Amino acid sequence: MEHLNNAILLVVDDLKANTEYTGYTVASNVVQWFWEVVKSFNKEDMARLLQFVTGTSKVIFSEI
Repeated sequence: MEHLNNAILLVVDDLKANTEYTGYTVASNVVQWFWEVVKSFNKEDMARLLQFVTGTSKVIFSEI
């Protein structure tokens, strides 16, 4: 289970690093609250969020 939790945190960190904000900043309260909620998502919730923002519910890991 810890492996899954670590994978979810990696996905969240990647999403945070690649999110563009319009009318908000990374420091905005609502943005901070959003990421706190996302970090608490279980596997199913994270898959739904990934489907919404990327078009796929699969996590794709690649090495560059």
